[in-house]
Formats: sequence, C-alpha cells, structure tokens
Amino acid sequence: MSQKPWRRRHNPTPSTHTHTAIDILPTPELPSSSSRSSSLLSESNDPTSSSEQSPGQVSVPGAGDKLSFLSVYRAHMMIMTVHCILAVDFPVFPRRQGKCEDFGASLMDVGVGSFVFSLGLVSARKLVGSQVSNDNIFLKISQSIWKSLPTLVLGLVRVLMVKGSEYPEHVTEYGVHWNFFFTLAILPVIGISLRPVCQLVGWTQAGLLVAVLHQSALSSSGFNLQSWILSPDRNGLIEMNKEGLVSLPGYLAIYLLGVAIGQHVMRAAAPAKRVESATEKAEERIKRHYEQRRANLAMELVSFGLGWWSLLAFSRFMGVEVSRRMANSAYVLWVAGYNTLFLLGYLLLEIYLLEIPVPPHAVPPLLDAINRNGLMVFLIANLLTGVVNLSFKTMYLSNYQAMCILILYSIAVSAIAWTARYWKVNL
Repeated sequence: MSQKPWRRRHNPTPSTHTHTAIDILPTPELPSSSSRSSSLLSESNDPTSSSEQSPGQVSVPGAGDKLSFLSVYRAHMMIMTVHCILAVDFPVFPRRQGKCEDFGASLMDVGVGSFVFSLGLVSARKLVGSQVSNDNIFLKISQSIWKSLPTLVLGLVRVLMVKGSEYPEHVTEYGVHWNFFFTLAILPVIGISLRPVCQLVGWTQAGLLVAVLHQSALSSSGFNLQSWILSPDRNGLIEMNKEGLVSLPGYLAIYLLGVAIGQHVMRAAAPAKRVESATEKAEERIKRHYEQRRANLAMELVSFGLGWWSLLAFSRFMGVEVSRRMANSAYVLWVAGYNTLFLLGYLLLEIYLLEIPVPPHAVPPLLDAINRNGLMVFLIANLLTGVVNLSFKTMYLSNYQAMCILILYSIAVSAIAWTARYWKVNL
C-alpha cells in the first residue's frame, strides 16, 4: 500500500494543557537484605515498594535495593517534561519540537505517552507476579476506583480553573472539558479489571490487541472514527470531548505494554535463592545472579525494542501515520519503542559503569528527589508555568529574557524537590 505523505501541523499557540499531572509513583523499592527489611518505605505507605521476600531467597545488600537505571530514566523524563511545558511558550523553543495538531512526531508528542508507559512500568509489581491473585477482583476494582478519586478531582479542579481564568487551551488535544487527569484516573481501574484476561493471554499480546482493535475502529468504513475526530463539529457533550474519549484505548494499549516491560524489569531484580552461609563464595554466587539477570534483561529490551520499531515501520508502510491526538497504533508503537530503547540505554550504562552490588548512592541525589516526589514536582511545575503565563506575554519575550525565566524556573523546581528529599517527604 502506498504511504501517505507525512503531515505535521503544530498547535498555533503553545499551551500546557496536555502536560497535566499524573499519579507519578516512585521507582519500586525491591527486596533487600534483612537489615533493611524494616524500612519505613513499606507496602502501607509506598504503593510501589516491594516488601515481599520468600523464605528461600536472599540478596546482596545494595544489589536489588533499587532499580537505579529506572530511577534515573524516570527522573530525566520528568526533567525534560517540566522544562518543555514552560519553554514551549517562548519563541526560543524550536517550533518543530512542539505538539503536532493532527499527525506527526515531535519531542512534546512523546511526553504524554511516556508518562503512561512509565506508569505501566511501576504498576507491574501490583498487576503481575506470583504474589498477585485474582481473588476478590471486584473488591480490588473498587479499591482502585477509590485510589483514583484524587486524580479525578484534580481533573475537575483543572476544568474549573481553566474555564474560570480563561487560560489559553486547545480543544483539539483532549476536548472541551476532558483533560489528561481523567485519562490517568481511568487507566489503573481498567488495568485491574482486565488483569485476569491479560494474565491469560499475556500483557504484551493484550496491549497489541487493544492497539489493533483501536486502529481498526479508527480506519474502518463502519466506524470511521478518524474522520469524526478530525472534523470541526462539536455538538453535544460526547462530541465536545471526542479526542479524550477516542484516544483512551490507545493510552490503555501503551499502559499494558508498559506493564509487560515492567514485568521483565521486576523479574530481573528478583532476589537469588538462599545459600547456606554468607561466605565469600556465596556472595560471589549471588553477585553473578544479579549480573546474569541484568544481562538477560538487556537482551529482552533489545528484542522488545526491535519488535516495536519493526511493527511501527510496518504500520507506516500500511499508511498509518503517528497521531498523538487519536493515540492510534502508530503512536502506541512509537512511544513503546522510544521508551524501551531509552530504558535499555540507562540499563547498559548501569551494567558497564556500576558494579554489583550497586552503590547506595548510584542515583544522584537531585534525580532521586525528583523521582521520589514526581507528583509534587509536576504539580509545582504546572503551577509555576501558569503563573509565568499570566504574568508575562511569553511569546513576545526575547531569547535572553526567556532563558533567564527558564533558569529561575528550573532552580525553583529543583529546590522544591531537594527540600522535600531533605525533610524526607514522599508524595
């Protein structure tokens, strides 16, 4: 099939509408030595911590305490995002890196999908594993709904604030009332609901199946959702928010693929089998265990990455263009491939630069602070972005003025994250 020309239309006026806060969970804490088993970061106060360790397992102190490469990956993603959401409002920011209106791929287009993929990564421990069962599934769904209520409330608050202050926004991103908070509130609930099916068919297969069905609905003559989304008509509540509703299956596919990758990441950090004594030979055996697990994970990420990019090339050959607005199959595969290979890069750096056991301070303190308090950092960044846009006519500022504001903004966000880390605040 002939390939359609690549079309890129950028949003005419930059805004921070699509870069809304997410329930950004800290990198999972993994089983460590018995001396740290009473850590304050237990299951009760850290939903992504892992305090389970079977009696027949043991680990080297520092070897599996934290996935350092995952922490750095998530922190760098956060830093890139919080800078872009303000920088895009200044002329100094390259227009080609701004969000594409209908079709296309740019730096800011990958941000939203990366958040969803990252959420799937850190949600893997709760959705996958021997400790997870499908007993009382309806109770777990209700618990997931309850935990998603704060995110839903934030979405409602954002709607009221944006409409009340007449803050500039683009309805073609999510719709008139819908915003990314609502998408984030719904995804974990759907993930819990689909867990029995996903465990049966596989998380990767489930994610790809959702992407294929979603693309079929977009392209088929029967549904033809793509033409409906691209049309300017907005009559009624559903049509006013058609982008947010129609893109939801695409983000669900990204979330499921993130869980699939997270399943392999968590498996690589699983403790080694217990040895009879803590002799030097035993320590070496466990060290080799973690080294082999990380090497296997690297090969798995290479395989996944090649698979995602190959499928993306096939989608492009079939005429499917990347569209963040619709979260179509090409966008799903692009986000999955981008994040998988980036995660592989951080893992390779850890393998070749850090020895087992990984040093306790392998993650730089500032990056650790940003990763641990991602939700707070992102909320503060959005708040400061709004203050700057209401205080200045950002599109008329010189490059020098823009850079001064961006530097002060970066210092403020970093200082808040550092202060939270100093006072041991984890949100």
